[in-house]
Amino acid sequence: NEQKYKHQILEISSTSNLLRTRFKLVTAIGNSGACDKALPMILEGLGWIDDMATKLDSIEKEITNDSTDDTTENSSKSIIMSSVLSLKNANLDNKAYLLVAKSRCSGDVQGMASAAYEAVLARPQMDYVLKHAESVGSAVANIQQTGLDLHNIVTHWELENEASQ
Repeated sequence: NEQKYKHQILEISSTSNLLRTRFKLVTAIGNSGACDKALPMILEGLGWIDDMATKLDSIEKEITNDSTDDTTENSSKSIIMSSVLSLKNANLDNKAYLLVAKSRCSGDVQGMASAAYEAVLARPQMDYVLKHAESVGSAVANIQQTGLDLHNIVTHWELENEASQ
């Protein structure tokens, strides 16, 4: 069982690292105005995160319910649990980052606000997430002051050089 857990943790850790790279990639793609290409990658990454969360919860439950008397600080169980907790934190970071990317690539203001809110729920103390949510919240407040329905406000990306022509 111990080897199985170590293998699963290694696999999840590798995927977690890939997700950090994916966030950078989808941010660059989105910043270039190609959100139509970034969004499927964002959604796929969020799916991976959900899968990893399920696997980590399962490992944690199995380790917690393991009745062996191996509870010393340096025990294999303790090391595995420490890895699980670390990966859960990394998973939440990756989720928050991808949700910000999803918010930025949303096709409407309601979707943008919803994804920004989900990002705050995932990582309420992360400055990056809070700054984005504050920016979106300000835009939403401005729109609401006009009396327009958020569902009817479509977002559109323009490259900087296109906007100035």
